[in-house]
Amino acid sequence: MLISRSSLALMACGGFTPRHHDDRLAVWVEFVEPSDLPARIDQVGDLRVDANVAFERGLQTEDDLRATCRAADQADVALLLWPLLPEAEGYWANQENADAFAAWTRTLVGWAERDCRRVDGVVIDLEMPIDRMRALEDVVANGGGALDVATVLLSSVDEAAFDHARGVFADLADELRAQGLRVELTALPVVADDVLDGDEGIAQALGTPVRGIDADAISLQVYRSSFDALFAPALDDPTMRFGPGLVTSYAGTAIDTWGDKAALDLGLTGPVGFDDSGGLASAAELHADVAAALAAGISVDRIAIYSLEGLDEKPDAVDWLTVPLPLEPPEDPATDEIRGLFATLDALR
Repeated sequence: MLISRSSLALMACGGFTPRHHDDRLAVWVEFVEPSDLPARIDQVGDLRVDANVAFERGLQTEDDLRATCRAADQADVALLLWPLLPEAEGYWANQENADAFAAWTRTLVGWAERDCRRVDGVVIDLEMPIDRMRALEDVVANGGGALDVATVLLSSVDEAAFDHARGVFADLADELRAQGLRVELTALPVVADDVLDGDEGIAQALGTPVRGIDADAISLQVYRSSFDALFAPALDDPTMRFGPGLVTSYAGTAIDTWGDKAALDLGLTGPVGFDDSGGLASAAELHADVAAALAAGISVDRIAIYSLEGLDEKPDAVDWLTVPLPLEPPEDPATDEIRGLFATLDALR
């Protein structure tokens, strides 16, 4: 087991004493019955990866957290807490629920202080409210193009609410880090396209501030199968599919922007949760994405795979989470085209 120097320093400072592995992937765990969490953590341990585990307010209890943490201790699994709100309140963290999200996170961390002092940290999952995500999916499903999507997004920009949320999330991150916890932000990859013109137009359209929040890692959700479903129809040739070059492209932007804090979420491992794209077709496809991330300079402990549940019923689940050697993929025309389109749309704001 490898323990990072930062974790050792935090141990010396008191508070939480995080368990962190520098040599492992992590896997997202979201749609699991609370009573099944300990068994799922055992499964994660058997797969030799770490876990980012969802705790939705009103669904999981302090007892569920306690049982999950005991399982993580026994299985030597590093645990990131992933706070979520009920769907009616937006589910993921964003400008519309920042105060409620911060309050739930503080409650969850308070439980952890009593029951889970080896927890590695907290994920702040910055995504637009779930009802807006579904509205955008309807626009695409009904034949709407990129400009239609942009119109819907730009109609909801609220700079005052955005700036308030930034302050709430920044204060929360500072507080968590002062307690000895790692803080990771994860966001849709298009927020990285804001850097092309130096503004925050895309982040404001999504309601998800990233800049100005002092985190230990900032991760982009680069799910190729989701890009195929959502954005391939906008390409000049809608039959094109995105390759591992998509990962290389966003990894490069992330490293240029955030340096060694850059991280990636990759997948999908199957048709799980709110994404009906079906996921990647094989372990080999996921290996190609992980290999591209490693070749671009993303360290293995900055890569998380979505999700554990997508591996259910897969006889080769272990293969999906095997770390490949770094390998730079060929250039990807679909990626070049879509990122150019994002840059054009960003200029509209």
